[in-house]
Amino acid sequence: MTSLTAHFALLKELEQEYQQIETAIADLMDEMERIPPEQRAAGEWGPSGTRTKRFIEMSERQNEIAAEIKLVSAAIESAKPANSVN
Repeated sequence: MTSLTAHFALLKELEQEYQQIETAIADLMDEMERIPPEQRAAGEWGPSGTRTKRFIEMSERQNEIAAEIKLVSAAIESAKPANSVN
């Protein structure tokens, strides 16, 4: 597999993972919105609650993936032959 092919494969994987996390974050936000605001400060949605921690973990991973996508995209651009058309 060429370097360019490998980069495209990695980019596809990263984009899929990013989309999965985006969907999971949206699901968590929907779940939280069903809880009355005055009850969100305690339990699973409290500052150290399991849902809050999961939301933070997924958000951090999403940011990491976005940075990786940017790097891989730059690598793809630099690996393209000079005469290729965008």
